[in-house]
Amino acid sequence: MVRKLKKWFVPHKENDFRPHLFRTASVVGLLTLVIILFFIASSGPSLLRKTKLTALVLPRVLVDYANQDRLASNYPGLTISPVLQKAAQLKADDMVAKGYFAHKSPEGHSSWYWFQQVGYDFVYAGENLAVNFNESSEVNDAWMNSPSHKANIMNSRFTEIGIATAEGMYQGKPTTFVVQMFGTPAQSKSNIHNSQIISGSLQKSGKTVVDKKQVTSVATSARVLGVQTGDMSESFIVVEDRTAVPQDSRTTMQYSNWIERLLLSPRKVLSVSYAIIASVVLVGLVCVLWIEVKRKKLYLVVVALSLLAIIAVLLYVYRVILFTPLIVG
Repeated sequence: MVRKLKKWFVPHKENDFRPHLFRTASVVGLLTLVIILFFIASSGPSLLRKTKLTALVLPRVLVDYANQDRLASNYPGLTISPVLQKAAQLKADDMVAKGYFAHKSPEGHSSWYWFQQVGYDFVYAGENLAVNFNESSEVNDAWMNSPSHKANIMNSRFTEIGIATAEGMYQGKPTTFVVQMFGTPAQSKSNIHNSQIISGSLQKSGKTVVDKKQVTSVATSARVLGVQTGDMSESFIVVEDRTAVPQDSRTTMQYSNWIERLLLSPRKVLSVSYAIIASVVLVGLVCVLWIEVKRKKLYLVVVALSLLAIIAVLLYVYRVILFTPLIVG
């Protein structure tokens, strides 16, 4: 084993002072692998959207991320509610059909309108939104890095969750809209007239416009976008119906597996793969420097540094140039 490693990494007489790692065939193979990984990661999201895998898998993955964050802080996990999923799907489809990204639709429907459309009577309800993402973990991280969105995910009052996606155009580019809805189901019909608005952990006065079709909040604040942007709009709000009786339906379980999380994490896969390849090249570079500097032949050093430079450039292009910043609302 040691002899094989020496043959691949250390310049010496037996390999003509040319480690197998830096011979033409190996260098071409590494470059090919680096480029293939780049194109897989770059085209992966669009291919997943065409196969509808994103719509099927992403909601389960995001639920698991939310529950991991909650359990880490000793909050009980959330149960997927098919009814909330339906409400989230209606909202996602509406944003795609009408070309908006906000908690309030162009017709003035608030988030709670969709809860009522599917007959979800709640004690507590909330909503998070996201668009322009390329990584499942990016969505959850963006929400968790926003105090207001994190307040929804970590709200101990919520017992159920429903997440849905819809493919559409946003800012002239094809993308996936994500709607994350939270709720605590009521045992009895909600009395909307006695509801109270809660923003984050702070209760505000119950300023609502109430009719038979919707509950529309007039409370607005800064919408949180990716750190590279700075638009302003309304943020989420949480509604509390103080007359309803909560129905406890909480269970803690995992909804996705590691393969599904890997499929929806192209950036992580690319970063880890590049880190492994770069580490191998670095080990070879150290071994080459140790010998080649003494021999004053730095050809192999140039080859190693070129490989590392190519990896760094492709990773930069992927993470900074190719994909637009994630936007959450």
